[in-house]
Amino acid sequence: MGLTPAERERNAHHVAVRRSAIGRVRDRRVVLVDDIITTGASVRAARSALELAGAKVVAVVALCAAERRDALGESEGVTAKLTAKLD
Repeated sequence: MGLTPAERERNAHHVAVRRSAIGRVRDRRVVLVDDIITTGASVRAARSALELAGAKVVAVVALCAAERRDALGESEGVTAKLTAKLD
C-alpha cells in the first residue's frame, strides 16, 4: 500500500515458486488469485514464476482492481491494460 508503480514493479521481481513446491505445480492448470490489482506487477510476476515452474495459468481472479488516474485525473484503465499484458 502506498507504493509507486515503479516500487511495485521492483518488488515483484522477488516473486518465485519455492523449490519444494515446484513438483506440486508442474503440469497443473492454475487459477491465480489476488486480493486487489493495482499496477498488475505482482500478478504478472506470479504468472511468470508459475509458468517457469511448469504450471499453466488458465485464469487470474481478483476481488477488485484499483482505478488508476494520470496527472490530469483521467482514468488509465488498469483493467484493460492488465488484460492486454497478460495475453
